[in-house]
Amino acid sequence: NPDGTIITAGEMEYDGNTQRGIARKNVVLTDPKQSIKTETLYYDKLQKKAYFNTGGTISDYQNTMYTKSATYNTESRIIDFTGNVKINNAEYTVEGQNILQDQNTNTATFSGPTWITNKKNPGNQIFTEKGIYNMTSKEVWLEKNSTIYYNGKTLKGDRMYFNQITGFGKANGRVTLNNPKENRYIKGGYAEIFEKKDSAMITEKPYAVKILEKDSIYFSAEKIFAFQKADTADVKKKKSFLRAFYKARMYKSNAQAKADSISFNETDGIMHLFHKPILWS
Repeated sequence: NPDGTIITAGEMEYDGNTQRGIARKNVVLTDPKQSIKTETLYYDKLQKKAYFNTGGTISDYQNTMYTKSATYNTESRIIDFTGNVKINNAEYTVEGQNILQDQNTNTATFSGPTWITNKKNPGNQIFTEKGIYNMTSKEVWLEKNSTIYYNGKTLKGDRMYFNQITGFGKANGRVTLNNPKENRYIKGGYAEIFEKKDSAMITEKPYAVKILEKDSIYFSAEKIFAFQKADTADVKKKKSFLRAFYKARMYKSNAQAKADSISFNETDGIMHLFHKPILWS
């Protein structure tokens, strides 16, 4: 075909009037962008579409995609996957339903429950029900019921962004950063996370809750940081810290405090108050 599409198969039927055809048995469609392999392929030359519903594999220079059914527009180079879909490349897997992939921009648009999993660290995952994933730059924009799982923590928000190469992410709206290992969560209106540094910043009326065995500690401020750094006594171990800046407050069942800023060593349980500190019980 003029668009560069070539179809080979064990059997073919083609109607010259309707310009529609069916290819069967070891079907392979190739064009400049990728190849499609399936057992039965329906082709409409006027609509510039190829369709299969018997299961197939689509491969390009970066990804291999497995799906039960798909429609490929040979003009726009857009693939519409329906049903369960798996996209596999050297670093990540994408599994979901109803994925639209643009071969020109190498982006995937999700409109159903979808998981993106890091192969080297399967615990680092992204879940969303609506979003866009650039498979070249490894950037993802999340818009509905989304969660970023990283380093044993979870980040949720109404709208989120994450770059899998740099490890930078951000969330807007109803933001929750949860750290089960430290029994601590932070809520606010905006958050930034730095996966490689294992640190985070939360703003827009943030507050943190540290759950103790028989009590809890509450922190509030204009800005809250959570991070880890190496233990000076043993560099192989890390300590967790929480820092609240500007109009910081601390509440506990038997004590309250306020200062310009508060630093809390979660590992050792040591708290420091800076600039005009007040502590009472």
